[in-house]
Amino acid sequence: MFPKKLIPSVIPQHMKKLQYFLLLVLFSLPLKSFAQPFVQFTSQSTTVDCATNSLSIDIDVTDFIQMNAFDYSFHWDPTVLTLTSINESGVLTPITFGQSGIANGTLTFSWFSTSGTVTILDWTMVTLNFDLIGNASQTSVFSFDDIPTFINITQYGTPLDNTQYTLTDGSLTITDTTDPTITCPLGPLTFDTGGGTTTQITGAAATANDNCAIDFISYDLSGATTGV
Repeated sequence: MFPKKLIPSVIPQHMKKLQYFLLLVLFSLPLKSFAQPFVQFTSQSTTVDCATNSLSIDIDVTDFIQMNAFDYSFHWDPTVLTLTSINESGVLTPITFGQSGIANGTLTFSWFSTSGTVTILDWTMVTLNFDLIGNASQTSVFSFDDIPTFINITQYGTPLDNTQYTLTDGSLTITDTTDPTITCPLGPLTFDTGGGTTTQITGAAATANDNCAIDFISYDLSGATTGV
């Protein structure tokens, strides 16, 4: 056994070693172990009627805390939408937009802070304005990816991996909530073909109008083989 006079000096020595060990563990933990919030970019989702001529889509940002930079690509279906303009909120500038791929449904985003980290409360970063050129039942996904601009998001002074930041896609659905109007002829004209067994009928086709595009009109003939 240790002499009694040695016990008080041994216990503090072990406590100091334990403290040093805990400090080493704390400082060696990865950034994500501290569970600080990481930035989230979210595209708006919406449903519009096919009679709509134009619409706007917001890209919202949350947890924009101690941000250093971000780069990514954004896409939509160019057969459904045509990008006409970009409205920046003015809270964060300057954002560089790569617009060479707009005709193919691609817009790139790039931002880098020249004055250290930037923190902004949750906000709408940008609004994208589109002309609607699609028809009812068509859809478009608003998606983030790394083609052609590679995804780079730097927060807290460190580039984040894809398990830390969040890029949430949006979508557009086009509906038709108004029924078409169909007009049938009041009295088709009939022509005797000269005493034969057939009679020609004209003007039997119905007409239709709709607030959206009409794909086709079809009808059935009863008691006849052909009609116009």
